[in-house]
Amino acid sequence: AAHVLISEAERKAVHLRIGRLLLRSLPQEEVQEAIFDVVSQLNAGAALIAEPVERHHLARLNADAGRKAEAAVAHRPAITYFTLAFELIPGEPWETDPELAFAVRLARARCEYLNGNLAQARELAEEVRSRARTRADIAAAACLEADICLSEGEVQESVTCILDCLGLLGMPMSPHPTWEEA
Repeated sequence: AAHVLISEAERKAVHLRIGRLLLRSLPQEEVQEAIFDVVSQLNAGAALIAEPVERHHLARLNADAGRKAEAAVAHRPAITYFTLAFELIPGEPWETDPELAFAVRLARARCEYLNGNLAQARELAEEVRSRARTRADIAAAACLEADICLSEGEVQESVTCILDCLGLLGMPMSPHPTWEEA
């Protein structure tokens, strides 16, 4: 009843205060165990967080919550956590923290794919493929994009995606190898 009687702005401030208190009072291991509770409180007041360091920390907590939700096959909540994680990275996410930006975008693309949102998954997979910096990132993005193509019945595009990836990784292969090459 008290929650309903206070204004929206006051509610956000209360949720933020609760989240901050939880974060300060719980040991790190317990924060991970109660990640959904902590993050839901902080997210409810995230609009009031101006400090870039705190926003970045909340982005990392949302990424942790997203991974935990994904591991529990709760794709819709995972998508929400990964989306918020990306949005909370201060400044331009791809410049501020490219590793976190890549990880949460790739994870969101994977969850969108597993949730049946193939168009959104493809769009995100193309974005992360263009932002991949390491060999592992290139391979992860290409494999996801190939899976999406296969799900849509685009077998040749899937093969092309993998062959392009192999080429980028220094292992070019012909789409129609000779017997000697095979």
